[in-house]
Amino acid sequence: MKRKTCLIADLSDPKYNLITDSQDVQRVLESIGKRRQLKHFDGLFVEVLDGDYGEVWGFSGIVPLLGKIATLLN
Repeated sequence: MKRKTCLIADLSDPKYNLITDSQDVQRVLESIGKRRQLKHFDGLFVEVLDGDYGEVWGFSGIVPLLGKIATLLN
């Protein structure tokens, strides 16, 4: 399966919540079964759907610079 990536600038949609707190990032990754990805992603853009997670995009570092690459995790 090929990873889907995009620029953080492409995720400027109000449906996404920015998460950069390490404990919150860990909780989301565990919830979607991606705990092993914790060492690769410090920040997330998360779509919340009725108490569940829709799209989850991960990026390195905690500052979401528009030129950074985000990877679709869920």
